[in-house]
Amino acid sequence: MPRLRLRASSMAGCAALASLAFALGCASTPPEDEVDEEEISARDATAALAIAPLDIWGQALPPQGLELRVTRDGRPVRADVARPAPIFLKEPGRYQVRLAAPLHEPAELTLDYDGSSAAGAVRLVATLPGVGAALTHRTTTSEGRTLPTHELFAGLRHQWFSAQGRPARRNNAVSLMLDGQEAWGAVHRELRGAKSSVQVATWWWESSFELVRNFDLSQSQEARWPNTILGTLEGSPARKRIIVGQFWGQDSILSWFNTDARLRAYAEQSSDAIEFMGQGNETRGTFTFAVPPFSFADRVKATRPDVAGVPFDAAPPVTSSVPSHVVDLSSGAPIAQDFLDGLLETASYHQKFISIDSKVAFVGGMNLQQSDWDTSNHFVFDARRVGADASASTRMDVASSQKASPLEPRKDYMLRLEGPAVEDVDDVFQKRWELLRQGNVKFSDRTTPFVTRRNLAAAGTTQVQVTATLPAPFHEYAIAETWFNAVRNAKRTIFIEDQYFRVPMLHEAIAARMRAVPELRLVVVTMPITRTNPACAPSREAYTFFRSQFPTRTSFFQLKAFDGSGPSNLAFVDIFTHSKMLIVDDLFMSVGSANKNNRGLVYEGELNVAVVDEAVVGAARRRIVANLLGQKLEALAEDWVSALAAQAAKNDQGFRAWQSDAKTARSLAQTGFVYGLDYPRTDDCILASVGPDRT
Repeated sequence: MPRLRLRASSMAGCAALASLAFALGCASTPPEDEVDEEEISARDATAALAIAPLDIWGQALPPQGLELRVTRDGRPVRADVARPAPIFLKEPGRYQVRLAAPLHEPAELTLDYDGSSAAGAVRLVATLPGVGAALTHRTTTSEGRTLPTHELFAGLRHQWFSAQGRPARRNNAVSLMLDGQEAWGAVHRELRGAKSSVQVATWWWESSFELVRNFDLSQSQEARWPNTILGTLEGSPARKRIIVGQFWGQDSILSWFNTDARLRAYAEQSSDAIEFMGQGNETRGTFTFAVPPFSFADRVKATRPDVAGVPFDAAPPVTSSVPSHVVDLSSGAPIAQDFLDGLLETASYHQKFISIDSKVAFVGGMNLQQSDWDTSNHFVFDARRVGADASASTRMDVASSQKASPLEPRKDYMLRLEGPAVEDVDDVFQKRWELLRQGNVKFSDRTTPFVTRRNLAAAGTTQVQVTATLPAPFHEYAIAETWFNAVRNAKRTIFIEDQYFRVPMLHEAIAARMRAVPELRLVVVTMPITRTNPACAPSREAYTFFRSQFPTRTSFFQLKAFDGSGPSNLAFVDIFTHSKMLIVDDLFMSVGSANKNNRGLVYEGELNVAVVDEAVVGAARRRIVANLLGQKLEALAEDWVSALAAQAAKNDQGFRAWQSDAKTARSLAQTGFVYGLDYPRTDDCILASVGPDRT
């Protein structure tokens, strides 16, 4: 007997789906080899079964490529594929339901029907791990008959996005910006057009941070002020709400450390349109990190008003595959322990994002801090990268290549987001904002409520997920789940560009995948580590772990800027790689504030955006690599990993020649910014590890 297969990709042009439908597209006639000889009509039925294919967040799945197969006791079940309709039931039996969709894990569910018209005659007896399943029972009318109808909502888990996190929303427009000039210029343009609301979250605030900069070396600070972050906000009619992280507990005597008097002066007033609160992260001690489970039925109720008040059968919660572990923030090397426990709070809110009028959001790794601006050229001598209070003479010395820029070249990213996912950026802000207001923190009595706008209009075609790490009381760990998913699905390349690479909880997952997929390569662009850095030992351990196991498939690089026109001792400058970038197979990208360390996944307040779109991610990776190589996009080699290694080796040769004889080496061209990276031996590190979750 042929097996029934419903394929939505071949069922275009169907009518809108009813609430009891398969939520599939439909075809005018079923294929001849998929018709079952057994058919039960509504007239003969005792009950009905309706199946709604959804994603794990309770959203309808796109019809393209969707497959649903149903069998009873191993035999195909007749279903009306010409129009959406329930399956009619008569005899007792076991029903197997298999649902599949592109980029989702398939679902297999088993239901038993006892042959009666009782309310609970159908029960769910088995599902695959991680599948969302919710079963409810109510009475409906079909073909003139009133029947007990059993509704199965099946939720497919996405292969890349986090099931625990906020919905992965479709129809967004995203743009990756590769440097501060591009990113802050875009922010400035949007802020100048803001009409109703601006939400800002940052780890560090400097009111005089210039969003846009020019080459006018004589321009005064007063003339530059309209281009600063606070000057721009002052010129906007919108209500501005600002959260800045705090380092030493909530509203301690040192809470002023990473803000300034100008911002706090606005916070003191209740009559202006600029509101500000600081936020400390109180995570400390010893605790177990675990991604909490969730109820799929609750998600269905939230997205389907027609069943919001209907009881659902009890079902096990959906769990995460991210491994749990004990986090100990009280232990560490004796020298570091006194410092970290007694002086510096380990945890903070590290998120960096701006949302404007609930229409556009910017999420990235850049703070509103003097150092967080640069161009993709990363000039050694750039008079715009000197700080707002620099004198005209200082700017002139830099412009004439007599002095290096006081602020080192900086590498970082920001994502511009427009569309339905902006709702989730606002929602993160609202949760933090209301927690502070309810906690009566400093300046909270001078703030107003913020309410997230929902169901925003489509703006593009890309599906993205706004992912967060939010500590207690939120316990949100979607960034971790997306990274574990990405590693588990990697086939060709894992590209990491980050300030850090010491994330022990992910190392074994990467290694396991590299052992399983011999073609998989790991590329890490990160910062050099000094012997005195508290993270020296864990960084070296990560380097040794991968280089020893996969010496030909693991590449480590660092970034330098070069300019031989000035004094020889200023020719090479390390680029401060502040990036937080993960790209896998030119299909998945995660970018934002979360570093590649455990704390960014476990308890540090972080915000990233995950993108699954081959065209968008592939284009972003090509731009990134072309910039690292100093090449035009059209000249980029297909084997870009080997191209990075070759260019790094060539640049290393030039660097060594310059160190030995700068005069002779002036004729050697340095192309791009990529150089080889090695770490000091672990036994050379001044401090032992302060623990895997602290650095």
